[in-house]
Amino acid sequence: MQHTIAPEQPRQGTTAESLHDVFCCWTRVEVMIAVAGDRRAVAELAAVLRLGRPLVSAHLSDLADAGLVWRQAAGKKHYYELTRSAQVLLLKDYLELFVRAEDGSEMTFKIPRSARIMRLLGTAIRLLEPSAVTRAAPTGNDTTPAPPT
Repeated sequence: MQHTIAPEQPRQGTTAESLHDVFCCWTRVEVMIAVAGDRRAVAELAAVLRLGRPLVSAHLSDLADAGLVWRQAAGKKHYYELTRSAQVLLLKDYLELFVRAEDGSEMTFKIPRSARIMRLLGTAIRLLEPSAVTRAAPTGNDTTPAPPT
C-alpha cells in the first residue's frame, strides 16, 4: 500500500476522534517525533530508534492513513515527512504535538519535559535538536512552506 498524499492536506475523512487513536501508542508518537525534523527513511528510523523495520513501517503506515506523514520515493528508498496537518514543537518546558483533521478539528498534546515518558521519547527528541526545527506555533491558517518534491 502506497501512502502518498499532498503534504499540505490531511487525509480525507479524518476527524479529531480518529486522530486521537494515533496517540494511543507511545511508539507511534516516538516515530512521529522522529520524522518531524528531517525526512527520514524507514531503515534510518529503525536504526536510530532501535526498533525493528516492520514495526516502524507499521507505525508509519498508521500515521500515513491518518494523513500525518507522507511518503516520497527516491530510487529504492522511501522517505517520510510530516504533512502540514501535523507539527512537533520542542519548546523550553514541553514538547507539543499538534494535529489537524480533515474536518477542521484540531488536537494539541503537551508533554512537560519533566514527565517520565520523555525518557522513552528521548532518542526521537534528540533528532529534533540538531535539525533546529523552528516552526511557529500552529494556527488555523498555516502558511508553512510545503516540503520539497
